[in-house]
Amino acid sequence: SDSTRTVTGLRWDHSVVLENLAENTLYYIRAKSSSSSVSETSSTVSFRTPDSTPSYTISASHPPVYLNAADVTAVRERIKRTPYTTWWGRILTFANGQHAKSVSEQVTEDPSYNMALAFAGLIDDDDGHKDLAVTVALKVASLATPSDNQEIRNRIDRMLPAYDWLNSHLTSSQKTTLRTKLAQFAAILEDRVNESEFAVGHSNGDQNGAFL
Repeated sequence: SDSTRTVTGLRWDHSVVLENLAENTLYYIRAKSSSSSVSETSSTVSFRTPDSTPSYTISASHPPVYLNAADVTAVRERIKRTPYTTWWGRILTFANGQHAKSVSEQVTEDPSYNMALAFAGLIDDDDGHKDLAVTVALKVASLATPSDNQEIRNRIDRMLPAYDWLNSHLTSSQKTTLRTKLAQFAAILEDRVNESEFAVGHSNGDQNGAFL
């Protein structure tokens, strides 16, 4: 529909509330502005109203955020070739070294360390690596909730790979514990989003897979 507004000056702003629009319908609009000496009509633009009842299917199993079954198969094939074999060997060496550390030490390490451990467990199908990555993630989930946003982000990164990549390895109770803590942290960070965070290139509302 056309919207006509009489304005003065060089900047012509329009604010029109469109009501009673049908769902899932394509609409075309343009705006017309006029003064005592000038009349201008905008180009025509279109938009489609959303469907309030979209069609979707809820998966009965965990839908992987980062790596699906096809991805895992592809990685397992890739690490048989150079230079990936060398890189994979380094990951395994690192993962093996984590077993010499205490869980209390690992919950304070760089979040990528437990990610590497979970990844090694997933790709190598190694229960030892899986168990340790899950144990570290559960220990993180048991800690008191920190007030520092960055530490919350770090804890999400320590838990999420174990929850996502090793989901089929988890017991029902472990899944509930990790899922509940991840959801809690996501809600906390979402409440702390502010505009300045977007301006500097990071945001509490954009924490990896926690919101997925």
